[in-house]
Amino acid sequence: MRCDRLTCFWLFLLLTISAGAQTADMNSLDSFSAKLITNLRANAKEHAYVVTDKSVFRAGESVWFTAFLLNSASQKLSTKSRFVFADIVNEHDSVVKRVTMDAGNRQLTSRLQLPDSLPAGFYWLRAYTSRMALIDSNEIGIRPLYVVGRTNNIVRAPNKKATTREEIPTVAFYPEGNNIITGINSIVALSVTINGAPLSIDGYVKDDRETIATKFSTNSNGLGKFEFEPSGYRKYLAVINWQGKEISYLLPAFNFFGGQLSASKQSDGYKLRILLGDSIYAKDARTYVAGFSRDSLVFAAIGKGQCEVFVDDRKLPQGITTFYLFNKDFKPISERSVYVNDKPVVAVTTDKNSYATRDKVTLAVSVTDAEQQAIPAVVAVSVSDSIFSNDDECDRNNGPATLDNLFSNDNTCFNDEQMDLMMLTRANTYDRFSEKQTQTFSSDDDSLLFIKGTIVNARKEPAANKLVLLISGSGTSGFFATDTTDTGGQFCFPVENYPDSAQFAIQVKELNKSRALNDQVLINKPVFPRLKTPAALKKYYEPEPKLRQRVSNYYNVQWNDAGEPQLAPVMVTGQQKTVDYDESKRVSPYSAILTSKDLDGRMNVDDAILMIPGLQVLNGYVVIHGLNAMIAPNPASEPMIVVEGAQMTPSSDAIGIVSPVLSYLHSLNPKDIDFIEVLKDADAAAYGVRGANGVILINLRNKPREYYSFTNNMTQFYAEGISKPAVFVSPVYDKKDKKSAASPDYRSTIFWNGSLLTNDAKSAGISFYTSDIPSIYRVTVRGITIHGDIIYRTINIQSK
Repeated sequence: MRCDRLTCFWLFLLLTISAGAQTADMNSLDSFSAKLITNLRANAKEHAYVVTDKSVFRAGESVWFTAFLLNSASQKLSTKSRFVFADIVNEHDSVVKRVTMDAGNRQLTSRLQLPDSLPAGFYWLRAYTSRMALIDSNEIGIRPLYVVGRTNNIVRAPNKKATTREEIPTVAFYPEGNNIITGINSIVALSVTINGAPLSIDGYVKDDRETIATKFSTNSNGLGKFEFEPSGYRKYLAVINWQGKEISYLLPAFNFFGGQLSASKQSDGYKLRILLGDSIYAKDARTYVAGFSRDSLVFAAIGKGQCEVFVDDRKLPQGITTFYLFNKDFKPISERSVYVNDKPVVAVTTDKNSYATRDKVTLAVSVTDAEQQAIPAVVAVSVSDSIFSNDDECDRNNGPATLDNLFSNDNTCFNDEQMDLMMLTRANTYDRFSEKQTQTFSSDDDSLLFIKGTIVNARKEPAANKLVLLISGSGTSGFFATDTTDTGGQFCFPVENYPDSAQFAIQVKELNKSRALNDQVLINKPVFPRLKTPAALKKYYEPEPKLRQRVSNYYNVQWNDAGEPQLAPVMVTGQQKTVDYDESKRVSPYSAILTSKDLDGRMNVDDAILMIPGLQVLNGYVVIHGLNAMIAPNPASEPMIVVEGAQMTPSSDAIGIVSPVLSYLHSLNPKDIDFIEVLKDADAAAYGVRGANGVILINLRNKPREYYSFTNNMTQFYAEGISKPAVFVSPVYDKKDKKSAASPDYRSTIFWNGSLLTNDAKSAGISFYTSDIPSIYRVTVRGITIHGDIIYRTINIQSK
């Protein structure tokens, strides 16, 4: 009995010691993992992901786009940077158009209008921050575009460098877990390229005794793998047959002091196998396994010697999870990545299978998880003719640009075998993952829009200690600030946010005196980041050959033999009249217009608008044709205000003005306005329910009109600021509206919303109308969920 008690005592003591040791090991692993996560999150960069409404444009057309700014670690939306720059560049990286967007407030949906004279050819839309431009250019968002010019000829992409007989393929080997362990079956992935392009080829592996160990082949992405059981006393070569001769490549050397972490897919998860090299193997050798996904620890385990552990894939998030194997001193000895394809379900459905021209389309977009629970997401939705859209989202020919969720935007892009091959090529990521990086980047974003310059006197010498007055030229309330020049004659006004083409004026005076000076004001231009597009990201979008005829259909243009555009014949009657506003912006020929003659600065805009017939003020609120319901007038009964395509939400801020619409109009400077168009009744139907009370369209000038020259030695200038918000306006066709039938509808993009929020609802509803040209339209949904998942889905709808 005593022996039994002693046995129980020692057994209990051993279990207690073992449990204590296990707890201590787990605490050490937790502490180590926490440090890694801290470093990972501290070193997180930003990645830009940009989408457009289509891929083919005509010169003079607008490119609608959205830039998503993501945290590189978590892949969630980021507001770390204040500004995002978007530009369109040609093959020489010369900027065609550029806008600056307010990233801090997530105003990242905009448009860039292509110049009418832009030559046909290949262009790229880029989105980036200052940091990306200086040190992280591989993180920029980029999308290839093709522009159809005046000649309507299809320009081909430059041919890839021809391969000569002297050039040989490049082969890179990726042993599973970074190491080949002898005496046991091992997997080695390989990548074969020629002149940087993937190469599909067959080959075999032999040892130094000319014995063939195994055979292999690579796919269209140049990736393949083979399995063999190597002997530590032999060397192995991979052999391919290239242009009639065999070429050999030596496999990586064996690492007898390394380990190997392999992963094999099971029905409900992954089996991780831990192997140790001969020089470090021991039955009680302690190892640690930690799995990381994005910026979180998702798995941890402790093992001894050579062992196996099972990982339930239901507990792993969607995307890449990388497992790291550490020795007892937490030194990394192996790693293995897997991809969990548990993507959110993106459903895009329509109310009908086919539509007539000018037919209403009702579209529903939903983002849910496997349990059909709604996932909030921000998505960009575009609907355009399929021949103008990019049909190769997966980029199968060039392979994935980056190995994150961005390369697998659609379940049909790659099968499980191809996905695992890509995961095998992810090697040696631990250094980038764990080491604390030195933050050498110093962003000057905060001062990008500061108004800076130098004052010089008549002798071109810096004028020190001069009083500089800055006056805003926009808005009736105005803006006023002062500064004093330093010894170098320099001044700086920290104006942090103002719209693009804002008008300013500067006056120079003697300090403590009211006398204005004739000193010259030299305004510094904002220094925008300069960026060289990485060659690996510069893909070419090649349009289909039948695009030429399709473009002619859409733009109602005939082309003569010389390639010059010929408009369809028209007959001009009556006397030609001269207009003082941009008629191309006018929505309806039957609308009421306020031109520059009416907006001459003698009265405020809110007073001038009441000159339009049918507009009146009831109980302090603006109404058109009286009330449309038996209720007292209120803000909800006022017309909608749209400025440059963007709907405004006015509020009553002006003293003594009840109406939010009149208050907003009162704040505008009439010389900033090109013309005001007021839509009533059927003309306002294009804006749906929002336009039921009428629509006031305000079109701004690129440069304000000058009613008088600045006096008192003022210097006037226009500053390049934040891009103005733009909203894509889709027409609404009413069968009873005969006026809209008079204007042809040749839109190739019939709907665009760059920032649709799905929220917690099961689906987001969208409605729009088809154009006059029968076509197969492609509906494309791209975006980011609240969890950081990149989503992508397309469907086709037909208009007959």
